[in-house]
Parts: sequence; structure tokens; C-alpha cells
Amino acid sequence: MITCDDLIGAYLNIISNYINRQFYKSVIILLKNYRECMNLLGWEVFSQYKDLKDEKTELQYCEVKNGELFPEICNEFLNQYFPQKIPSFDKHIAAVVVCEFCDWLYRNKFTHISLNPNHQEN
Repeated sequence: MITCDDLIGAYLNIISNYINRQFYKSVIILLKNYRECMNLLGWEVFSQYKDLKDEKTELQYCEVKNGELFPEICNEFLNQYFPQKIPSFDKHIAAVVVCEFCDWLYRNKFTHISLNPNHQEN
């Protein structure tokens, strides 16, 4: 299984070829915080879909689960977690980066949750 951590690494590897070094560092900081937010909220969100009794919830969510639920925490991250953790980060850029990451997950079938209303179900 490809974990959340694997997906963040793959995404960063891909975009490193297309953006400048300074912006890349900013994306790393943002996605590191998105990961931390997912670790904080992931098991709770997961429990809304499945029973946790057979899950190793003592482990960090991003180490053991796939990226299916990343889009589920997008609003919480952008509206609550992110402004408290990195208040100096540009909010518009943060939204664009997180939405692009979630869109990349969707386009590559790592999630079935689309943030883009223009996506058509296959």
C-alpha cells in the first residue's frame, strides 16, 4: 500500500522539476503541516467510514494509511490548523497548493474525493 507519507514524497519529487527552489521550500513547509494535521485528525475522520477496532491507531495516520482522506481535511487545515501554525504563510498560495495536491491525488486515483467541481465521475 502507498501511504500518505509516500504520496507526499512522490508529489514533492514531481513538482521539484517545475518550480523554483524558494517556492519548493515553501511547499515543503506547507505539506509538512498538512501531514501533521492529517496525523492529528486522520483517525477521527477514518472512524466516520470504518470501525477502528482492527486499526493500529497508536501509529501516525500518515505512516500507515493511504491518501484517500486527504481532501476531507482540506477545509479544516486551511481555516483552522494552518493559520495557527504558520500565520505568516500567504493564505491564497496555501489554498492553491493544497488544492493542487488534492487534485493530483484525485487525477492519479489515490483518492475518490474531488475538490474540483468540474471533475466528472468515471
